[in-house]
Amino acid sequence: MPTATHHTTNLQASEVSADSDSKEAEAASAARDTILGERLCKVTVELDRVMAAREANYSAGLYSMMHSSKMAKHDLLVGIPKEREEWTALHDLFV
Repeated sequence: MPTATHHTTNLQASEVSADSDSKEAEAASAARDTILGERLCKVTVELDRVMAAREANYSAGLYSMMHSSKMAKHDLLVGIPKEREEWTALHDLFV
């Protein structure tokens, strides 16, 4: 006697998979939101430091280092005193 088989469409299969993975997806989304929130807070603090340096008569900027995923620290706050004539050409980098 032949056996009956049940075929699902790709859409049905993805719905089943989505339902079974919904808790994992929610956890991943929450973790991603937390990481993005932490990064946003850190950048806000760093930009505040840049503004403070500019108010103290520095040309300043916030940069990310190349290959930063391999380093614990990857944001770089650079400031150059505006009164240093030998560094005048560098001030254009911070505009």
